[in-house]
Amino acid sequence: AWAFERFLDRVGQVSCPALVLWGARDRLLPVEHGVAIFKHLQDGRLQVIDDCGHVMPLERPEELAKVLAGFFE
Repeated sequence: AWAFERFLDRVGQVSCPALVLWGARDRLLPVEHGVAIFKHLQDGRLQVIDDCGHVMPLERPEELAKVLAGFFE
């Protein structure tokens, strides 16, 4: 918990646009962590992928590519 709080403090210093991608079924790091990160960003976007766990590139590669392409446009 202490390390995550320190991480959130540093995330708040990010000034460029940032995308937080999270799997809705992530058992390793709950989606609430992604929401907390998003809330600390100055210019952030949060995208939660349904039916996805912790390994998004393997579980939902097409959806991941679509979200990334949209963000970088």
